[in-house]
Amino acid sequence: MQSETQFLETLCIADGIPLNLEWHQKRIDSTLRYFHEDISEPKDLIDLQALFSAMAVPEEGVWRCRVIYSIYTVSVEFIPDGNTIFRKLKLVEVSTEYDYRYKYANRRFLQELFSQRGEADDVLMVRQGWIADTTKGNIAFRSGDQWYTPSFPCLAGTTWKRLVSEGILIPRPIHIHDLKRFDAFKVFNALNDWDGEAYEMSGIEG
Repeated sequence: MQSETQFLETLCIADGIPLNLEWHQKRIDSTLRYFHEDISEPKDLIDLQALFSAMAVPEEGVWRCRVIYSIYTVSVEFIPDGNTIFRKLKLVEVSTEYDYRYKYANRRFLQELFSQRGEADDVLMVRQGWIADTTKGNIAFRSGDQWYTPSFPCLAGTTWKRLVSEGILIPRPIHIHDLKRFDAFKVFNALNDWDGEAYEMSGIEG
């Protein structure tokens, strides 16, 4: 991987406060460590708390904050955020060779997948029959009082990691044949947290 490769971190800014900053910092740190083994303290390069303290952050409303960074550069953009709905998903098979464990700024592959959604709100990626995630967030399925999430999403988002660590979600392999066992689903990410609406499984189409 070339050292100039850029990565993306998307945060939610609510009334001037960057939410779940600790989890976003952890992902930046782990990304820089993986691609640059000689870095002992990644936070010395990009410290989100210091970054936001030194700039004018929107103080009212909910904003999407895009932090694009590499080992050499960092840029920040604030975008007014609207309420994204994930009521309908289209199942789309993707190659097992596709690797998005780290959140690259180049999202061309995801954009191409998203364009295949038809009348759905997003596509739900499937690898050899196993459910992964959508192009815009992770997914969870409800059975009774418990929520389950695919063990190996293409990208384990910061919200995914936080909810799993809190015991709200139970990770497990979920095959497309398992979908009939669930009664609802949720798609979630940094901007659409866990308190969002759950939708009927009929919204997932092959």
